[in-house]
Amino acid sequence: MRPLIVRPAPKENESLMGYLLRLTEENFFQSPLNLIMYAEAFKKNNKASINDFIKSIASGLIDFDSLSAITGENKKELEIKCYRLLCDRSDGSQSLYLFLNAQIPSNLIRFNYPRFCPDCMRIDPYHRFYWDFVPLTGCPIHKKLLMDVCPECHQQLTWSRSSISTCSHCGFDLFSYSGIDIPDNQMDHIYMIAKAFQKCDSRDHKLILFSSMESYEAIKNFVIRHFSLTERRHFIHFKRKLSVLSPPLLLKNLPYSPLPIIKTNDFIDLQLPRPKFSQLDKIRTIQQINEYLCYELFIFKRTNRINIDDVLQWQPNAEVHQKMVNFFTGQNVPLLVNYSSSKQLTTRQKARHFGVKNIAYRFPSRMNSILDTNSSFFERRHDIINSINASKYLGISEHLLRQLTKAKILHPISGPEIDGFGDTVYSLKYFQVFMDSLLALKELNISEEETISLDEYIKTYDISRRKSLVEIINAIFDKKIKVFDVPTSRLSHIILSLKCINDFCPQPSVSSGYISVNTIASKIGIYTDAIYRTLEAGLLPFKADGRKKLILIEDYERFNEQFVFIKEIASKHKCNPTNLADKLIDEGIRPISGPKIDNNIVYIFRRVDIENVDIKKIVSKNKYKANTGRIAKSDHSTSYHKLIEDMALMTTSEAAHILDISSQMLGKLLKAGEISLYQNPLLPAYKKYLKTADLNDYISRYRENPNLIEYSAAAKFMGESPERFQSTWVKYKRITTIDDGLKNKYVNRESLEKLKLFKNEAISIQEASELKGIDRSYFSNLIKLNKIQPVSGPGVDEYGNYFLNRQEIEKHRHENWW
Repeated sequence: MRPLIVRPAPKENESLMGYLLRLTEENFFQSPLNLIMYAEAFKKNNKASINDFIKSIASGLIDFDSLSAITGENKKELEIKCYRLLCDRSDGSQSLYLFLNAQIPSNLIRFNYPRFCPDCMRIDPYHRFYWDFVPLTGCPIHKKLLMDVCPECHQQLTWSRSSISTCSHCGFDLFSYSGIDIPDNQMDHIYMIAKAFQKCDSRDHKLILFSSMESYEAIKNFVIRHFSLTERRHFIHFKRKLSVLSPPLLLKNLPYSPLPIIKTNDFIDLQLPRPKFSQLDKIRTIQQINEYLCYELFIFKRTNRINIDDVLQWQPNAEVHQKMVNFFTGQNVPLLVNYSSSKQLTTRQKARHFGVKNIAYRFPSRMNSILDTNSSFFERRHDIINSINASKYLGISEHLLRQLTKAKILHPISGPEIDGFGDTVYSLKYFQVFMDSLLALKELNISEEETISLDEYIKTYDISRRKSLVEIINAIFDKKIKVFDVPTSRLSHIILSLKCINDFCPQPSVSSGYISVNTIASKIGIYTDAIYRTLEAGLLPFKADGRKKLILIEDYERFNEQFVFIKEIASKHKCNPTNLADKLIDEGIRPISGPKIDNNIVYIFRRVDIENVDIKKIVSKNKYKANTGRIAKSDHSTSYHKLIEDMALMTTSEAAHILDISSQMLGKLLKAGEISLYQNPLLPAYKKYLKTADLNDYISRYRENPNLIEYSAAAKFMGESPERFQSTWVKYKRITTIDDGLKNKYVNRESLEKLKLFKNEAISIQEASELKGIDRSYFSNLIKLNKIQPVSGPGVDEYGNYFLNRQEIEKHRHENWW
């Protein structure tokens, strides 16, 4: 894949998700997840929610080779920025992650809801890794509460956004907010944590001293204490084997190397005051902070464990700060800011403020108001345009725009394949960056070489030699085609080297002595389809050259001597080809090819037959039989009325009246083959007839069929709306519909009754979510986690949607499944 156009270098103490967010903003992706998908860096996993995906990215469970390829950064420099998983617990307790040189449980790392200091961001806008450490609730430099809730819409910030400085929900400029000052009496635990970070320089990482250890006992004691900080499994899985290993085997089996960590942070040289609370002086390292929270508070003081297991890592930072002050100092302080009573918060968001976990995971919000010209969001995003305006801006068709997007040359910020938004949306700023990248390839030494614009190339070059726009743009970036000029916006107006274009798009070789179908058609002045049908009729030999058909020049000259197209005769005498053909046929001159002979679209006559008649006299002829074989209206006998009665025929107008439809709709029935016309030369040509028996058979097959029931009646029989009936049963082919050719749908009555019995025993996920009043993704996650077993659906039978046991769903409360 092609590297990103804008590739800023990562900051030394920047988190991995923060760096991905900066790349997202610079390259106009919708969110860091879209960037990861573009890089194809996701490893195969069974994560069920967007939060789990973000957690897997932050902990390094991605392909860093792919990420390195699109950013141009060293793989090891990117790995340093993740919080590596050390021990994945399967017993329900917290997994351990490497955070600096300490092993930290997952509940002390903010994987999904970032926080930042607005003052630090205004100085240098990037996300510092230490802001992800849950107990650090404020900035020790500026004494500000770390910001994680938008002050405009009161919604928590997530990584699923397109800009580091903008709220994804309302578009508020986060850097314009002054922030919330923390009182001095609430800063002690923040200073204590900052001092712990000062001791975390990687030069003091004890694993680096491993190479200097010579005694077996020193190595053994070191391994017992620091095993978890290596790439090997957690120490508890190795402890039994350690005592039985001899020194040589221990050295052989423990080739440890320290895991890469961030080398420095902004607190290294910061002068911090001593904590006022004496118990905080004893806590000097990140590991000790972890032990103090997880053991002293929860085991000896018997604090409710759920307060830290299920709240701190996703609860708003104001609530976390209040708890941290109480945990470390014992003070009961009020909330610095309280959004929990805001009417703008949803029930799910209020649940976080009150410490109640909501199982239904959130997905990235759709930009459903992205083009709302009345909103302030539009004012901040005035550069956003849809695909129609984007194609006009670039001066290319929508088809070419889609090709460039599909080839990942252009990157939309929203669309059906990105976030479900109906139209594909682009950014003008990104187009400007893209055009600047082309401008950077402009030749400085402009010679007298011939040039051609991209628009002229698309319009003038024959399709047989023309390369696609995707190939041309890639060739420009690969410097195979020189660029002489790039306008500010219109891609179609860039000036290219004509010589490079001709070298890249060579003229297709035509076998010597042959002529193409296009050449013959242009000489005669007829459609190429007429030539192709002449070839299929065997009148003109040809040779297949791949998809092309070539005719030997001698064969064409021989054909031209023997035969003549009616178009050639009509052009010579300046008359209508169709009328001239009727006149020639009326004179007894029979064509050898034509519409009623071999399905050719034009008539072909023998040249000798045309030369032996007075063609001028035939051209001036007024009385002749039009449309070969048709009997004039005046020549019809009155006996055709008896034929209509004997054959029980009716006109198409009468049939349309019986069916209560228009003549156009009846034409669709005829075209679909549901009813056939009755053909007889004795019938008048100005009317069309069909058999009454055929019409009655059609009516009995659909409208009066006791085994069929109309679509709307079927939905009512199932107790559902037609839309719900379609999405639940028809879409997944649990029941098939029968079309009568008039856009009326029917279903089989017997199949519908079986479906009704099935519905009495089973319930769809949508119906279950409405019954329990919870999000439908709740049940999807339960199925993926094997908490409940579906009775029908993927993996159970051939159908594509899940059905659950109705009795089980109605009987249990949804909390019991967890």
